[in-house]
Amino acid sequence: MPSWLDFVDNPETVRAVYRAQAVPELDAVVLGEVMWQADDDPALLIRFDLPVYPADPPRRWAESGFDTVQVQLRLVGAATGWRQPATAIPSAASRFRQW
Repeated sequence: MPSWLDFVDNPETVRAVYRAQAVPELDAVVLGEVMWQADDDPALLIRFDLPVYPADPPRRWAESGFDTVQVQLRLVGAATGWRQPATAIPSAASRFRQW
């Protein structure tokens, strides 16, 4: 069964955060934000927290006390039909951060 990362044009950015650990699937992920970006290349932005924090997070994240991996997917070509793949942008956040 394909992973959601198989449909992302830059899966290495998310995989680098998890290193040897498996990247969590999106089962039961709660969307934090869905935004329509209307410009020359309309896109749908979807932001969510992954359910598992990496066992060995990037040093800067660990030193900052972050405890959540947040991903923003940018789905481009939304006005004319989806162009595969999406772009993933991982970042760190505190679980207690308000959307």
